[in-house]
Amino acid sequence: MDRIVEAYTFKFGKDQILINSYSFPSFIGQECTLPDGETVWVQVLNTLQLGAAEEAASLRAAMEMAGLTPLMGGVRLQFEQGGETAQCEWLAENAAAIARSHAEDAIHVPAAPIRRPDENETSWTERVQEWQQTMDGMEERRTEYIARERSAAFDHALFMQPDERLERCISEWREARHRRAYALAMVMETLARAVRLVSNRQQCRWPSAAAIADLPDAYRETLAAVYAGLDTVNPAQIPTSPPDCCL
Repeated sequence: MDRIVEAYTFKFGKDQILINSYSFPSFIGQECTLPDGETVWVQVLNTLQLGAAEEAASLRAAMEMAGLTPLMGGVRLQFEQGGETAQCEWLAENAAAIARSHAEDAIHVPAAPIRRPDENETSWTERVQEWQQTMDGMEERRTEYIARERSAAFDHALFMQPDERLERCISEWREARHRRAYALAMVMETLARAVRLVSNRQQCRWPSAAAIADLPDAYRETLAAVYAGLDTVNPAQIPTSPPDCCL
């Protein structure tokens, strides 16, 4: 779901102040049980915390991209050796990956129906079937959209000049690596700030994003799933290209 915005009314004597969750820390969250049985508190980041996470993730992604600079000659060589068809296929798959993330964000998934206490079997069955048909139709539209984007990207690449297509492959490879680096860093930075002690919600359970990265996969996946249920990241929030210093 989108970031939750709630209004709070505070009384100070005869005065009342209305504050929303963007101007006041919003401790929306829930308890989460880890694979070893430990229970932690996972809360949605407020705007100050989110800004700090984004800044740290951007820095980590930029550092990773800078470290790849010496390897770019090898990347270029791989694309050159792959030839025209391989280059077109790679550009098409990259376009499909971007389309997939956009489709997941753009197509709203309706909530599953909940049976009403006084609802008869016929009405309940019809509502479930209607919901399932809607879901099937959405999945079909999503698949068609991704296929169209992939096909269009392949055809476009096929008619490019060889040098232009090679440079496009290298450019989009860097952008894809940067998106991945930023997304992974953002997950670690977010969880480092969002996961707290149940006994003291002002204290983070782990001291840093690096500590989150060192957790067993099952722990990290559990925490990420809980946070994703509380707050989501729009693909538009993920930078699409490395900063100038990394080019």
